[in-house]
Amino acid sequence: MKKFLTGNEAVARGVYEAGATFASAYPGTPSSEILKEVGEYSEIYSEWATNEKVSLEAAIGSAQAGMRSMAAMKVVGLNVAADPFMSISLPGIDGGLILVVCDEPGYYSSQDEQDNRIFAEFSNMPMFEPSDSGEVIDMIKDAYEISEKQKTLVTIRMTGRICHSKTPVTFKERVEKEPENISKEPKVPLPAAMVGMLARVNKRTKELTELSNASKYNYIEYNSKDIGIISSGVPYYYAKEVFGNKASYLKIGFSYPMPMEMIKEFARNVGKLIVIEELAPYIENHLKNEGIECIGKDAFVKAGFNPYTGEYSVPMLKKTFFNEDSKYIQAKREFIVPRPPALCAGCPHRGTFYVLSKIRKKYDVIVHGDIGCYGLGAIPPFNAVDNVVCMGASLSMAHGSQVSFNRRGIKKRSIGVIGDSTFYHTGVNSLMNTAYNKGTPVVCILDNKTTAMTGHQENPGSGRLLAGSEVEPSKLEDVCASFGIKNITIVNPMNLTESEEALTKAVESDELHVIIFRYPCVMKKLTKQESIEFKKPASVTIDSKKCTGCKVCLKTTGCPGLEYDKENKKVNTNSACVSCGICAQVCPAKAIERAGV
Repeated sequence: MKKFLTGNEAVARGVYEAGATFASAYPGTPSSEILKEVGEYSEIYSEWATNEKVSLEAAIGSAQAGMRSMAAMKVVGLNVAADPFMSISLPGIDGGLILVVCDEPGYYSSQDEQDNRIFAEFSNMPMFEPSDSGEVIDMIKDAYEISEKQKTLVTIRMTGRICHSKTPVTFKERVEKEPENISKEPKVPLPAAMVGMLARVNKRTKELTELSNASKYNYIEYNSKDIGIISSGVPYYYAKEVFGNKASYLKIGFSYPMPMEMIKEFARNVGKLIVIEELAPYIENHLKNEGIECIGKDAFVKAGFNPYTGEYSVPMLKKTFFNEDSKYIQAKREFIVPRPPALCAGCPHRGTFYVLSKIRKKYDVIVHGDIGCYGLGAIPPFNAVDNVVCMGASLSMAHGSQVSFNRRGIKKRSIGVIGDSTFYHTGVNSLMNTAYNKGTPVVCILDNKTTAMTGHQENPGSGRLLAGSEVEPSKLEDVCASFGIKNITIVNPMNLTESEEALTKAVESDELHVIIFRYPCVMKKLTKQESIEFKKPASVTIDSKKCTGCKVCLKTTGCPGLEYDKENKKVNTNSACVSCGICAQVCPAKAIERAGV
């Protein structure tokens, strides 16, 4: 049976057909859909992990029990999982283990677009790079075979274009895999055992190099030999579209270890050698280290492009190598509506950031933000966040800056803002450290009961497991109290007065305060308990006679559920309005009324 699948759907199909039994992930674009799709197969136990490190460690544990296992994460997730990822290279594993890491050329939803091919070489563990969904499935099956034979983790490196593009695949039956025998040999990288482990890694790398040179995923297509192109991933298809039969191709799909013998053979048989690859000059540098002359990133630079960032494209290749400008139908600028990113209508974060913005203007504070929806608090109309670094960093930074302000004798307050899923991801450690070291910042936890920005996945506080069954949720206030924190306040961010009073009290004090802004994401399917606990307003109406057209509601909340009628100079609600009522609380003319509160 043939079907069109995205790369993420193909990952799920691949681990299913390969007989895998365990899968774990932390959501993050462009990888978010993978575990959801894996969860559709009852034969595979699937779970959301609290972070990528935990996800990979759980998968390692399952593989050590002899079972085929998988962990999945986005590009920067491998930074979080780098400790177990690098550490498992030496002792190895018994069962089959793959890591699917989804890189993101283009910064579409990440703070970094690092090229994780570098991690494969750094760790001395093999890596595959698929170019379409069909290859995803085939590579996963072969990756498990290599993993079990070589006793090593194997990485499948995807990119956003492959994750979300659909190509045809052929479905095959699942192969139930017998568990691998569990070795009684200790896999403990103690100093005394390191020499033997390193010798095994060197032997493994040599054998993997032979596999790479003979791999069906590394192959040559000879056409005109005047030009030879070496490429991988999606750029391979771009190159074929642009050069056609005017060039020969070496397609690299098993990219670490690099198939240098095959590359040398190809280089001997073609004239001009070109390397076309996204992000880092990974293949190019391997060639140059072997003394093989090639045209790479510099050609794109000369053509006016920055080839070290973003996605490649057919027009980019045409301009670089043939000086051809692709013709497009020009859009009429007057019809293009600027659409900056915005919080959803009814988002409880809107109330929190409105209050934070007021506090920021009134008091001398620095606000450290975090990854997720709350990154949008940094842009208009809120302008409430000063900096963002990485998952969980807001609370650590708030602690560090508050210590420095206190030591300098400056009456300045430091605020850390973090979401509930990110708190469980790595914020727990940060807050524990702050409390242990007697830190005194203001901590704001935005508890919307889900992992919102990546697609509303479950987390320990959401009240559900991946499969949908309801469970007793973890309570943030109990976690915070377990660290010895005394000042813990829970507020409804939809109540601006309540929220402002709590934040004002915390900022005016010199103690550690935790404020939990709790209200479910407007897109969340509520649990039975949440349906009882959280009551939403029935309706919001705007009295056109009272509305003065001052636009305060638009300027302060930026809600997409509101729109301005230029002709009548009035504000109206639209179909996006979910009756959250925040606009009613900021309207100076009292023209907006809420029913059902």
